[in-house]
Amino acid sequence: MPRSSIIFLPMLVLNYLRNCYNKISLRQQRCCYVLLILLFIMIWIIYYLLKLNPEVDMIIHSTCINNNPLHGWDGTILGVEVSNSNSLQKYSNQSYFNIHHNTERNDRKLINLHTIKGKNRVIMWGSHHKTGTYLAQKLFSTICARMSWCCIFHVTKESIDSIKYSLDNDVVHIIGHTHWIWYPEELGIPYKFIHFYRQPLKKITSGYRYHKDGAEGWCKKFITYPKLCTNKINNKPKDIISREAVVKYCFNSHLCETCCRREHEKDIVFGYNNHHHNYNNNNSNLLVEYAARPTIEYDFLCKYLGNSSTSIMDTLLLNPPSKGILIEAALDYYENLRMARIYNHTKYDPNTLNLDLDQYMNNYQAATKRLLKFLDLDKSYNFLMNLEYDLNFYDIEMSPVYRWTMSNPYTNHIDNSHITFDFNGELLNNKEFMELYKPIFDMMK
Repeated sequence: MPRSSIIFLPMLVLNYLRNCYNKISLRQQRCCYVLLILLFIMIWIIYYLLKLNPEVDMIIHSTCINNNPLHGWDGTILGVEVSNSNSLQKYSNQSYFNIHHNTERNDRKLINLHTIKGKNRVIMWGSHHKTGTYLAQKLFSTICARMSWCCIFHVTKESIDSIKYSLDNDVVHIIGHTHWIWYPEELGIPYKFIHFYRQPLKKITSGYRYHKDGAEGWCKKFITYPKLCTNKINNKPKDIISREAVVKYCFNSHLCETCCRREHEKDIVFGYNNHHHNYNNNNSNLLVEYAARPTIEYDFLCKYLGNSSTSIMDTLLLNPPSKGILIEAALDYYENLRMARIYNHTKYDPNTLNLDLDQYMNNYQAATKRLLKFLDLDKSYNFLMNLEYDLNFYDIEMSPVYRWTMSNPYTNHIDNSHITFDFNGELLNNKEFMELYKPIFDMMK
């Protein structure tokens, strides 16, 4: 076909459609307008659904062979559960069947794994409750999709064995966890670690509003918080205690039982912050000794959280803000302690980037540039600029569509309340709270 014909072909098609349009009745013309508008709306909805759920794009472009990329999806769209997350975990990764079993592991194969310029490293990201989990999933899903990488995101209670199983059975480029409790070097591989954290007072205040609104299903269910009193550890601080006693106590410390257990490990209680577990042993739990923590912790959690005889949502609703914020401080305590310890341990690590969620959101675009610079992706300037543009979609201040999805009742991640109570003042003027949280504030300096 001559080149001139190719150039004029679109014009010929348009002329043909125009002639056809002029020959039909006015009613048929109106129907065409309606259909075009509906088509435009459908395209717009599909486009924004994909932008709002980059996990879909990540799954489509995944290069995982042995790990199913569905492991990176929590089963929700716009905050609405469309598939049971437990079922997804069961069928999306074989580590579901091995989560409590240490198997003989192959040597980590880093061949052809070039996440960083000229270096073989796995990118890890970790968050905590109300510290940017939702944002981290969006950011790294987008990066994974654009890079066509194998990325696995683990959730809540999945153990380090589950993470190691994923790493040992595929060339994983990014591994993430929504309740990260480990030091990054414990995985025993070269890494770039991104740790999302938050100042404790802001995390407590945000959690209070979120849990009071019943934003998650567990907030509306009764949890055995009274057993924090009946199962209270009565040993003197630093006394060696059994694993059974720790598991029994920490089981009632939701929202982070794993944080509670980890903080009772002897090495941490005695201040040996740089200890490492031997996870290659077939029964690694026997290698860990546990010790009692300061009595004030058990007393504070019993006093404020142990009196909850209903769901945490109803407990917060039934109590005035002055007491409710202390209940939330007890609820968050072990996770805040773990978050602060990880921050303190990694703040001088050149392979770790600690990101304060509030600072990130207040200066989103600069923080995103900082994140991409830290990742040091082996891509062209134009590619990185396009990737940065895609990531800026999740800037709440600049993206009204994303802001709406974050503030709708299903997700409830943005504080639209107008509570004028001085939560910070209430906490800072409470002697019990300040004594309990002093080690946390010291580690966050």
